[in-house]
Amino acid sequence: MAISVANEDPSMILRRAHGEELASREIALSLAKMVIERTYGKDELTAQLPINVTELPNSWLIEGSKDYDYSNPEEDYLVLGRITIEIAKANCQVLQFSRYADFALQQPSLVDPND
Repeated sequence: MAISVANEDPSMILRRAHGEELASREIALSLAKMVIERTYGKDELTAQLPINVTELPNSWLIEGSKDYDYSNPEEDYLVLGRITIEIAKANCQVLQFSRYADFALQQPSLVDPND
């Protein structure tokens, strides 16, 4: 099933009709890395390594491998995990960009036990 985009140029419609795909595995992986680094920074990109690429019929699914780290929850006790990006083969469009998150089960104590 081809993905149609509003206001798509006829050149791209013709490329899709002929089965041409702009996004190879390597291009999709490079694009995903650039999006992760631009959005979350170089340290987060490194934390997502190794990055897995799965071929789907019309897209590439790119998934980071960061596990949850409950030892240092972010603001509001949110624990961030792997990033998932899906990129269309036909035109390199980002179809999905999500991040797994969880809440830390134990919140840090607000009272110092040494007081």
